[in-house]
Formats: sequence, structure tokens, C-alpha cells
Amino acid sequence: SAAQTSRPYNIQLDGSMLRMRDGTFREVKVACLFDAHDLVEVQEGRRELLHKHYEAHLGRPERLGQLAYAAACAYGVAADGANALSQGDGAPWVWNLVQEHWPAALEVLDFYHLSEHLHACAQAVWGVGSEQARHWAREVGEQALASDAAAVLGALDRLGPAKAAGRAAVAELRRYVQTHAHRMRYGEL
Repeated sequence: SAAQTSRPYNIQLDGSMLRMRDGTFREVKVACLFDAHDLVEVQEGRRELLHKHYEAHLGRPERLGQLAYAAACAYGVAADGANALSQGDGAPWVWNLVQEHWPAALEVLDFYHLSEHLHACAQAVWGVGSEQARHWAREVGEQALASDAAAVLGALDRLGPAKAAGRAAVAELRRYVQTHAHRMRYGEL
């Protein structure tokens, strides 16, 4: 795609909870860097990246930002991220780091996280495990992948959940999508 040609480098940021020896949980923050051109076809229709670089930090995001920025520069990412695409979930710390270290990077909401939100909303409207919920979330997700946030917002406009929990879930998903609409230009990418 055009994005891979002009922005071959990917910077992915996320966090995961780890259980400590004392039974408490702490979040480890992780950055994954790779060049989208660094692919090989391992079998027909299946490609894998040859090299990925990881940085991780158990603690505040600022340190991960420093580690990831140094690694990204060494990897070939422009100082402002103009040749990079950054993928992440809706966590504010992710986008704060991207803006601080790679302000020219193209920001993309990780589709997996959008899909989680679509399914949670659908389950609140039609019930957990319902075929209608599964179908709606899958269909709206496919529409979003082919276009952008407008597909999700349009689908939400057509919903009229009867229950308060469904209405609350629709309002929550609408806020999430509106917040990240500029990161949801999937059809372009």
C-alpha cells in the first residue's frame, strides 16, 4: 500500500499486566518496531516479518518512550517519525508518547481493539453470545476496515437499544470512535 511505501516503519505500543511474586499486578509497557518491507512469504498467502525489535519497561511510560525512541532512530525511523506508522489501542499514554517522540507518524487505532469495543457494545445491546451481536459486530468491523470511523458512527446511529445498558454501551462506543476517528482511516491504508 502507499502507506507502506512512504511509511515503512511500524511502531506499536501497548501494555500488559504481569503478576508479581507478591501476588500483585503491574503493567509492563512494550514497544515493537519493524520495517513493513521486511517480509518473506513462508507459504502461499502467508507472510512473516524477518526482524522485529522490542523494548519493554515495567513502570511509567516515559522510560519506554525514551528506549523506543532511541531504538527507532537506530532502526531507521526519522527523528519526527515522518516515515513511520504507529499502531496502538485507545490508551492515552500510547498516543502521548507518539506525539512526544514521533509527532509526524501516522497514528492508527489497532483494529483488534476496535473490534473488542464493537463486540462489547453488540453484546450489551443483544446479549452475550447472541448471533445477532456477533453478526452486527463483524459486519460493522468489515465496513470500518473498508472505510473509516464514519461506518461505525453510521451503524450506531441506526441502533435503538431498548435497554439502558445497551444505550450506555452505544454512547460509550460513540465516544471511543469519535476520540479515535482520525486514527481509523483503514480504507486508505
